[in-house]
Parts: sequence; C-alpha cells; structure tokens
Amino acid sequence: MRTSVDYNLLKKQKGDKCDKELFELLKLARREISRRTKTPEHIICYDLTLREIATLKPKTLERLMDIGGLGEFKVKKFGDVFLEVVRTYEKGGLKLNEQ
Repeated sequence: MRTSVDYNLLKKQKGDKCDKELFELLKLARREISRRTKTPEHIICYDLTLREIATLKPKTLERLMDIGGLGEFKVKKFGDVFLEVVRTYEKGGLKLNEQ
C-alpha cells in the first residue's frame, strides 16, 4: 500500500538530513535518464523526490514506492537506476567528483 509523505514533517523529523552529495549524484542519474529517454527531467521526478531518496536511502523497489512523486510506473521504469546510485554511493564506490 502506497503511503503519502508529508514533506514538511519529513524535513522536521530528519532535520533536513538530505545527503547533499547523494542528491547531486541522483540529479546526474536523472539527467542521464532524461538524455537517454528524451524525457524532460521534471517528468522523471522532481528535485523534492530526489531529496527524499537522498534522505531515506531506500534499498528496495518496495521502499522506493513509499517516496512521494514515484508511482508504480516510474519505479518500474527508473527505480533500478536510482537504487543502484544509492547502493554504490553507500558502499563508497561513487563520489561526485568521479562523474
């Protein structure tokens, strides 16, 4: 079941603990998806959605479904890319200056 996220509450609870480097890496991944699919970046997902991913760092497609702005279609189409960025970053294998 999909949950609705209150972004203001999320920001208060997490103290805006968005991982800024991960957020920038996710933006680069979105840009590459946009280029490859010829889909505008804002159609793929908004910055707010990427901030939530960079804050919560989901590890599965199911957890990614809990992120605001990502429905089943977008998770199926783009979710693996975003999860791979999170996983690789968490393992220390991806840094912003390597992009």
